[in-house]
Amino acid sequence: MIIKDVKGGKLRLTKTTLTELTGEATDGDKWTLNLSELNREGALNGRIELWLHRTSPTDGKVTGLCRADAAKLRIGCRTFTIRTFGRIIRAALDLR
Repeated sequence: MIIKDVKGGKLRLTKTTLTELTGEATDGDKWTLNLSELNREGALNGRIELWLHRTSPTDGKVTGLCRADAAKLRIGCRTFTIRTFGRIIRAALDLR
């Protein structure tokens, strides 16, 4: 399913991942978050860093880190409406 952040950026939400479709920092480098990362203790209050990954045309496989904050409805640099954030969290919880 295609979802949007509050600024209109598009992401693809599947049963297992959240991948940006627009707004990538470098063209062609789309970050992906494995939703199982959101199931880790402390993941939704910004206490721990979540692993992101991407495959870059120039750098190959790259990993990065972000934080999630349920109080601010944020994952990394993306902010979501409460409804969309809820969809993401429900998808993550379905992995348990």
